[in-house]
Order: sequence, then structure tokens, then C-alpha cells
Amino acid sequence: MTHRKLPAVLALAVTLHLTPIDATAEPPPSDEDGWRVLFDGTSPGGWRNGDGTPYDGPIEDGTLQVFRNGGAFVYHEDVFEDFILRCEVKQDTETTNSGIFVRLVDPKTHHGPPSRNPRTGFECQVGPGGTGIHSFGAIYDLVPAASDVAKPAGEWNEVEIRCEGPRVAITVNGTETASLDAEEWTEPGRRPDGSRHKFLTAIKDHPRVGHVAFQDHGARAWYRNVRIKDLKADRSGDDRSP
Repeated sequence: MTHRKLPAVLALAVTLHLTPIDATAEPPPSDEDGWRVLFDGTSPGGWRNGDGTPYDGPIEDGTLQVFRNGGAFVYHEDVFEDFILRCEVKQDTETTNSGIFVRLVDPKTHHGPPSRNPRTGFECQVGPGGTGIHSFGAIYDLVPAASDVAKPAGEWNEVEIRCEGPRVAITVNGTETASLDAEEWTEPGRRPDGSRHKFLTAIKDHPRVGHVAFQDHGARAWYRNVRIKDLKADRSGDDRSP
């Protein structure tokens, strides 16, 4: 049988008919300029439940939905040291409580309030708006959010977390909301200004390598377009490095 090509106009019409355009959809993440895709919207490869087993929760419309899936965390099995993490997150309600953890050492034992459990790692709070230590964009219980730039529940927020040596900085929707230099946090349970926080270990002593994790804290939150850039690898290719 001889196959004939459709006329160009007819072929275009068929393509448009078969492939509806979603004007609201974000382009999927891609590997470029040193960025690595951690979640591509379809495969849970590399992601684990809080007990260490492979992630078996739902993937909804290209997102990880962490509520009641995997325990306290859904985390990536690899560990990272100096990096930039980018992702998008959407909350179910204005009172949603979730978080993006970085440099988390052992997600399987990271349960209970920090006053009873010497936690490690840092959390970018995902939750209510405002400018408190538990507001969206704060470094949880350590540094308050400097600006209230989170979008309303049901809308996507772009979050970037940069970890480089002792410095941790959070950006939400293009605005830096919180940062710290761990070397300045020398006393357990106290901030540099002397005020108290919940962590039992001095922040300067927290390990500077660990997992990326999304927290399930009793409310729905969706994560997508998760990608990371290794700053150590980036510097190793710089001719200016020693």
C-alpha cells in the first residue's frame, strides 16, 4: 500500500485536534546548564517514603502530592552538599503546613518536635502567609520571612533554596525571604541575638550535606518541576578555581 502525505494545512488541523493546548501548564523541567531533574512529573524514581521504601504514593497531574503518603517525609535518596534547589509548590488551604527540607541527614528518624529530637537540616516553611518564623518562606523556627510574597492557596509558588558552605538562603517568587550564616549560630537553642529557638544542636554544627525532602504535616501540598544544580560540580569546571 502506498502512503500519501496529508496536505500541510490538513496535517496541522489534525495535529491541533489531537493535541489540545493547555495555556496554564508549565513546561516540564529539563537538564540544561548543569541542572539535574529530580522529579519529571511522571516517574517517582529516586524518591522514597519516610521509612526508606520506594515512593508508592500518587502522582497527580505531574506533581508529588505528599499528604498521607510516605509518613512524615517524601525524600530523594541522593544526598547533596552545596547546591541550588528549585521547585514549585501549591497549598490546599491558607493554613496548610508543609515544608521543603534540605541537608536532612536521616528522614527515617526525623520525627517529633525538635525540642525532643535533635534535628538536622533546614526547612523552608510552606504554610501560612506573614512574616513570622513559621510563615511561608521562613527558615523554620530560625529566621522569619522578611516578606509576605506567597500566593493564595491554589496557586503555584516558585521556591529556590541555595545552600553553599554555611550559608542558606530562600527565595520565594523572586524575592529573598530568609537567609543565615550557620557559623554565626554557635549556641544550642539560641539565635545570634540571644533569643531562643527549638533546636537542641548548635546550628553551626548541623551537617552540611543531606537529603532533599517534602514534609507531610497533615495537609495537602503539591510539588512539581523539582530540579537541582550542584555548585561544587559547577565550580570544578571554572578555570578560576584553585
